[in-house]
Amino acid sequence: MIIDALIEFYLTPLKIFFGEKDPVNYFVYAGFEIQNYRGVKDVSINFSKNDLLLLLGLNESGKTSILRAIETFDFNNDPSEPAAIKPFLTSIRNKQDIESSTPCIVTAEIVFSEDIRSDFFNKMLRDATFDSDVRGEVRAFIERMNAHRSVRISRVVPFSNGNPGKTYYKPVTRLIRSGTKFSTACSTTPTKVSAFVAT
Repeated sequence: MIIDALIEFYLTPLKIFFGEKDPVNYFVYAGFEIQNYRGVKDVSINFSKNDLLLLLGLNESGKTSILRAIETFDFNNDPSEPAAIKPFLTSIRNKQDIESSTPCIVTAEIVFSEDIRSDFFNKMLRDATFDSDVRGEVRAFIERMNAHRSVRISRVVPFSNGNPGKTYYKPVTRLIRSGTKFSTACSTTPTKVSAFVAT
């Protein structure tokens, strides 16, 4: 009974400001795949359940790096000062491989609660004077997203001799969803990070 009350409390959104509209979630992150981020070689996290996810591991096993990688997926979390961007991106590289040319890739699977309206993108592309081929590719991409109600997008940070290049996003076709909730191989230590989904 107490558990049910606590669950209801945490599931009920609280209005912070008077007259605030109820929050609407048009999409959620269903999972992340992290490759070559600091000491984390290859990790997949599945958020398909709306439960608590616990990252458990020894010191220096990659727990914070996993959280930082998820934060790095969104370019809005990058430093706003141009002079701080290169050191920030350089810190993503594995410190043990200072001349690395291996890209860091953070992939998110995003699930939509409703169809994406293509008219917004069509108007934006038309106003930016993109040609009909580009508009057609975007329209087809949105149709695929609407058909599956999900999309996988990777943020790639390329490196050349340890120096970061210009980051970019690219769509990915393979879905993260799998039976495993979390798997990892950290390159800095032989200890594996473990995760449990509390039910």
